[in-house]
Formats: sequence, structure tokens, C-alpha cells
Amino acid sequence: METHDRKYHQAAITYLVYGIIYLIGAIYIAEVGVGGRTMRGGGLVWFAVGALFVAVFPWLIWKGYKWFTRVLALLVVFRIVGLGKVIVEEAARPVPMPGGWTLPMGVGAAMFLLVAVVTCLMLARAGWNLNPWRREKA
Repeated sequence: METHDRKYHQAAITYLVYGIIYLIGAIYIAEVGVGGRTMRGGGLVWFAVGALFVAVFPWLIWKGYKWFTRVLALLVVFRIVGLGKVIVEEAARPVPMPGGWTLPMGVGAAMFLLVAVVTCLMLARAGWNLNPWRREKA
């Protein structure tokens, strides 16, 4: 049986991985000129704030701040909706990859969507103390 603290710890680790993946992806998209932000000026500040979130948010989750974790789960839902829009509206847009090949934006967004959904589930599981994988005993 999962303890409540363990759920927060697992959610914190999941959010840390999510944040690192998302930050690396956002920086890469900016570097190749596909995203709306650049690595210069205001864009650089935005990425620095994102890095700060990746450093601080997992610690707050780990400490078991219930309402922070719940609000963050809801914010990740908004990210999921945004990624869904990218999949629908920009599915075929090519993203240049190292080695000279391209990846359709929809495929990349679908991979990020999967990571975001897992993160959202882990945050909700901790924040609302859910047991979605618990088996009922007969």
C-alpha cells in the first residue's frame, strides 16, 4: 500500500523529469526557430524562469503541499489542452532534428502530451490521495 508521503515523492520525481524534458524541448524548439520564443532577450528570461520552476516545484511537491500540488495538476491539464491544439493545428509542421531529418510537430507534441498526462495523473494521485491502481479484495 502506498503511503501518502510516498505518493508526493513519486509525484515530485515525475514532475522533475517532466520539467527537464519540457525545458530541453522548449529550448531546442527555440534554437531551431520553430517556436514562438528565442534564446535571446525576453525569451532567455522566460527559460530562466522555467528552469527555476523545475528546480523549486519538485521540492514543494516533495514536502507535501497539498493545494500547491492540486493547482499544479490543474495547470498541467491546461498544458495538455495546449499540446492537443498543437497536434491538431500544426501536426505536419516539420521540426528539424540533428542529423538532417525532420519530425512532424504533431509527433513531437504527442510525445510531450504523453509525458504531461503521466505527470498530471501522478500530481492528482498525490494531491487528492487517490488510489487508481488499487485492487479491491474479494
